[in-house]
Amino acid sequence: MLTRIISAIIMAILIAAVILFAPAIIFNGVVLLVIMGGLYEFFKLTMPSVDLYRETGWIYGVAIASSILFWRQPLALTAAVILGLFFVTLIHMHHATTLEGVTSRIAMTLLGAVYLGATLPFWGMLRAMPHGKALVFMGIGATAMSDTFALFTGKAIGKHKFAPLTSPNKTMEGFIGGFAGSILSVLIVKMIGWQELPIVHVIIIGFIIGVVGPFGDLVESMIKRDHHVKDSGNIIPGHGGFLDRLDAMIFVAPVLYLYAKWILSL
Repeated sequence: MLTRIISAIIMAILIAAVILFAPAIIFNGVVLLVIMGGLYEFFKLTMPSVDLYRETGWIYGVAIASSILFWRQPLALTAAVILGLFFVTLIHMHHATTLEGVTSRIAMTLLGAVYLGATLPFWGMLRAMPHGKALVFMGIGATAMSDTFALFTGKAIGKHKFAPLTSPNKTMEGFIGGFAGSILSVLIVKMIGWQELPIVHVIIIGFIIGVVGPFGDLVESMIKRDHHVKDSGNIIPGHGGFLDRLDAMIFVAPVLYLYAKWILSL
């Protein structure tokens, strides 16, 4: 437990420093490095037997992520997805000694590349927006606070299972309790760094993250349970791997970005 707490404090300080002070190119580079680590763990988990398949999926995911982070052009993303899928299918077709399971492997490669490569880069796009630093703090802080409040609420009064097959310890009471943590976190960021944000948007953003974060967590739990592992890695002392820390944040960034773009008109 002590190791977990110390790791969490160190990560929080480093993340806050990067959000607040790093130039855009450095921030995006850090995001890309995190994506690289997540992709490595994903393909090690889902394709453990053939190095070529893991490396192909990793390169494909990095290409998609880079096109979003550094080019920001729809054509670049389209080219990365379509050309990448073309080469992935060619590599699998050439390397396969039997066609049994080949389409499943190609589908898993596409899933991993898009699951991480097309979602996490939105943290870089969020930070580049007006009030971008506040938005990033809202996204990360609300995700973490939602998880914390859900944990303690579930332990205190949780009785009804939320997703028994995917995550047996999660409860409906914990899920509802998580909204309080999410909204509180967004409110704190508003008070410190974005005071003109109307309170109605604080509630809506907190609610959205309170929904999207836990379901992102469940998606990663489903993938891990399908492959019979508890943690995706052990690079972070007391916390497991990259995917274990990223799970709830994977879908938060694109959803928050779309809300900021379409509803807040930033």
